[in-house]
Amino acid sequence: MNWYPEAEELLLQSNYPQLTAFYENLIENDPDNIDNYWYLGLAYLFLGKEEEAQTTWFFPMGFGSEENLEIWTENLVNILDREAIRQEKISNNNLSWLIRCHLREISPQNFSNLLKLIKLECELDYFKREHLEDYGIFAILPELSPEQINSQELLETVVKTLTLPCEETIRFAELSLPKSNPPEQFVEYIAPISHDFWCNQRYIYSAIELTKLCLKVQPTNLLLLNNLYWQYNDTFNFKSGLEITNTLEKYTNNYSIYWKVYVTYLQVLGSLKNSDRSDYFQENFKQFKTLLQELLSNDLTWKKANQTPVFSLIQRYFISMPTVFLYLQDNPKETRYFINKCLHFYEKTLIKNRVKLPDLTRDLTLDRPLKIGYLSNSLRRHSVGWLARWLINYHNQEQYPVYIYHLHGENNEDDLTNFWYKNKAQSFYQLSSDIKPVVEQIEADKIDILIDLESLTSTIICEILAYKPAPIQVSWMGYDASGLSTMDYFLADDYVLPENAQEYYQEKIWRLPQTYLAVDGFEVFAPTLKRKDLDIPEDSLVYFSSQNGWKRNPHNISLQLEILKSVPHSYLLLKGLGDQDNMKQLFYDLASEIGVEKERLRFLPEFSCEEIYRANLQQLADIVLDTYPYSGATTTLETLWLGIPLVTRVGEQWAARNSYAFMMNAGITEGIAWSDQEYIDWGIRLGQDEDLRAKVSWKLHKSRQTSPLWNAKQFTKEMENAYRQMWEIYLKSK
Repeated sequence: MNWYPEAEELLLQSNYPQLTAFYENLIENDPDNIDNYWYLGLAYLFLGKEEEAQTTWFFPMGFGSEENLEIWTENLVNILDREAIRQEKISNNNLSWLIRCHLREISPQNFSNLLKLIKLECELDYFKREHLEDYGIFAILPELSPEQINSQELLETVVKTLTLPCEETIRFAELSLPKSNPPEQFVEYIAPISHDFWCNQRYIYSAIELTKLCLKVQPTNLLLLNNLYWQYNDTFNFKSGLEITNTLEKYTNNYSIYWKVYVTYLQVLGSLKNSDRSDYFQENFKQFKTLLQELLSNDLTWKKANQTPVFSLIQRYFISMPTVFLYLQDNPKETRYFINKCLHFYEKTLIKNRVKLPDLTRDLTLDRPLKIGYLSNSLRRHSVGWLARWLINYHNQEQYPVYIYHLHGENNEDDLTNFWYKNKAQSFYQLSSDIKPVVEQIEADKIDILIDLESLTSTIICEILAYKPAPIQVSWMGYDASGLSTMDYFLADDYVLPENAQEYYQEKIWRLPQTYLAVDGFEVFAPTLKRKDLDIPEDSLVYFSSQNGWKRNPHNISLQLEILKSVPHSYLLLKGLGDQDNMKQLFYDLASEIGVEKERLRFLPEFSCEEIYRANLQQLADIVLDTYPYSGATTTLETLWLGIPLVTRVGEQWAARNSYAFMMNAGITEGIAWSDQEYIDWGIRLGQDEDLRAKVSWKLHKSRQTSPLWNAKQFTKEMENAYRQMWEIYLKSK
């Protein structure tokens, strides 16, 4: 069955009025030719007369036998389907969609049409999550056998719907899994979507569900298992992450030492974030250190790395592996050894895959504007975003034009990004996590000095810096200096690193004249909590500790509980990311051992925004107790800005000295402890001496006018002077 030649010519000319008249005339002369009704209905549809189209199609159905109706319906469906395909081929998607909508009413069980209809809706932005239920997809799909379905068409439709990640589209993917033929085709289509949700679009919970579906097909796929571990990690579901490591451990004997090191690292990291400090955890950490030392001390093993099947999977994680030491020990000489060695190991194995960079030549003159690039994935409501904004705000853009490279796409931005970074930089790039385009953009901009705002907190940024896209590269903030040989300087001050620190750093330590970080303050909203809301008496003393669960350890918690035990009528208020149940149990168990009633402990949920958190901190807390060996940074600055006394235990490593550095730069020595006993003593003394607390609070409020810690404008000038000096040193080396 086809259009008459005369009709087809009118169709191709889009002469729908004449086309309609042609078929009306045919039917008038030969009303028993049923096919003409199908084409006339289409002609009416082209004219936008949907009601007339439906009436025309259904009119002859009233006179046919059951056998005729079945044949006629099949003919009509074929005609409509063929015309919908033709319209789509000539990019007339709206008309194709309209035809398929009517086809669905005529043949609601036509699954192929439903898939094509949904694909068109996705392309036209008409698709809504409820359509999958309304169109009967969830009822029809389970009843069909794989042989009755075009597997490729099904999976292409699933991929289209997943542009709207939600419960319904995930269910659609789940129902499509057993219909995929072969099953591996499902992984081929869906695994990249899961990875994209995780890395770029940040639909992490949808990513987890899709990864789990793929693992039903390929339960031993190491890439999928590894992705699922990190997806659980990003959602703070550390317990499920640890279960994944048990599966990964089964394959340690099948591969080389790289895999053993990596899986042991995942177990240590998962236990750390799961607030597990059992003997099993300690044994795992000891084993991890031994295996890592064995690997890093064998140059031959390094050279063979790229020949190992699983190495490409785990290569980048050698950047973050040594960061666990920062939380578990205050031994900077050993920790920096592992950091430097791991990053050197990473760089060595990266050489074969390194992109060839263009010539890095620059205008080698001293007194010219210097292009300063800032590289980050956290210029949003994140610690880095809150702290770096003041430097960007006060930059002299004429002499130091600012170029910002912000990673992970448009979904990695918020109001802080838009106001403090997009509006203030000379050039702001919102880039994906693909390394090569970022490196090429930095080179194309001819950045003179590139500032790393993430360090070991971001493996992707470390990879970018390993390519050396700028002649001078500097680490600022993050966990600690990265240890990359391509990094020139690490910014510090006289407090945050001890005098002998250069002995174990790869980078040249550049000490700023006053403080290595300054802010002009923090925004504070109205509080949402009062003490009575937490069943805490108004006349009691409240200690507060707000740190991630992986910064906590039994030893430091015990010190805090000793303070609480010694100060009657006091409470300890706790807040922080991590496994809440495990963290609570850890505190309860230690409180029982020390003799502190667990009723004196309170646990706070997350607040809707940082401004409310600060308001509640100011409303509730009398004293803040810091963690060790990884102290607070942003949380410490917020505490000091609000005028709340702080007790911190000073260590040797950078991570154990941030609070100390900030307090010294704010002119505060009360609360600085150099031993465990001093930490307890200061906690008790501040708790018992209301006048001392008032004195510290007054000094902190006064410091807002005098301290370099709260003078971001002056700090920016000092940073710019450092940049100019770095450039001068670079020119002399040339």
